[in-house]
Amino acid sequence: MEHFALSNYLTVTKIFRFEMAHVLTSHDGLCKNIHGHSYKLYVTLTGETKNSPGASDDGMLMDFSELKKLVNEQIMNTFDHALVINQNAPYAQVLNDLPFERIKLVPFQPTCENLILHFAKLLVPKLPADIRLNRLRLFETETSYAEWYA
Repeated sequence: MEHFALSNYLTVTKIFRFEMAHVLTSHDGLCKNIHGHSYKLYVTLTGETKNSPGASDDGMLMDFSELKKLVNEQIMNTFDHALVINQNAPYAQVLNDLPFERIKLVPFQPTCENLILHFAKLLVPKLPADIRLNRLRLFETETSYAEWYA
């Protein structure tokens, strides 16, 4: 029987749920209308577990509460219960001027694919140097999602 050393290198995932509305400018189908989804975001990190006996995060890649705080600051506090609109849409400024707190103009068509790329750009620079964003999976509906890999 061969013996091998086990690595402390692994992945961890935390799931986030949020509600968001969007409109897809120039889309041929119903998505050209303002509509909403119940999104589910899977955030997967890769790295080595910490070997720091006595420390609060000993044996962890990243404390799930710290990951939750990071994702809330970078994504949830902006996108949860927001209406997201391409800033180049002809009606974008009219919608942005409505008296609501969470209307978010973005420089792209707010598809599931573009949102997940945007979320990756928000998270990667905020992670500790020894932890890598491995994957994001964004469910727009129960049966449809986009996935981003590092």
